[in-house]
Amino acid sequence: MKKLINNIDNPDSFPRTKLKWQGKEVKVECVMLKVFPVEDKPLWWSNFEVDEYRANCPSGNYALIESLKVWYRDSEPFHIANHFGIGIRKLRKGGWPNHNHFSYRGNFEEVIGGSTYHPTINFTLRLYEEHEARRRDWQRKNFPDEFNRYEGLRKLATGKF
Repeated sequence: MKKLINNIDNPDSFPRTKLKWQGKEVKVECVMLKVFPVEDKPLWWSNFEVDEYRANCPSGNYALIESLKVWYRDSEPFHIANHFGIGIRKLRKGGWPNHNHFSYRGNFEEVIGGSTYHPTINFTLRLYEEHEARRRDWQRKNFPDEFNRYEGLRKLATGKF
């Protein structure tokens, strides 16, 4: 079995803050995932990642995304993206819904894992905001009808018009 990493197992890889999901301490493994498009959900976050990766590697219909494999209670592990440190930030903040994360819909395969892989351990707000702005522009340009429908729902839900 692979060594699971958390602040107890490897204090050099993670901050000393206990990593939690919904307030419960979790075990975490750092992995790299090969993520494929979600064809039936054009605005799904990972579709932008795949399109950006394809621009640099035309033969691939996937993206490589730094992720965290999380064991919560006795459940099967699940994965959350960790680009720009967003996954580790959520776990450091207790794993509560008020902190954003990006999950997967079974559209991936694990390509690198184990304790030799060192994840991003700090959240970089500026890079995350720039990335999200590019993703929204990509959605608006490539899927205008879906984007406008989503924006209308988002504005209703948040009250921000």
